[in-house]
Amino acid sequence: MKTRAPVLGGNFAVWGGLYSTFDCMLIGIRKKEDPWNSIASGAITGGVLMARAGWVASLQSAVVGEIRIVVGLFVCTDSAFPTRNLAAMGF
Repeated sequence: MKTRAPVLGGNFAVWGGLYSTFDCMLIGIRKKEDPWNSIASGAITGGVLMARAGWVASLQSAVVGEIRIVVGLFVCTDSAFPTRNLAAMGF
């Protein structure tokens, strides 16, 4: 584990950097900052990271990443987003 720590840290940094880049890009394009940017950023990041494995693996990774973020968003909605704002966000 000790020898793999730099590799794992680097992988996490790449994932986090891509996710943040896509999130900021979507905020700039859509001119809105809402949970849908995070959902789309997770899907795009998953797809881009698996692009070297082919388009099928890339699509599968994007879908799995999106499902995980959507589930996490809806599990945490009560604490992360007040109920009064959910209708304004389209939920």
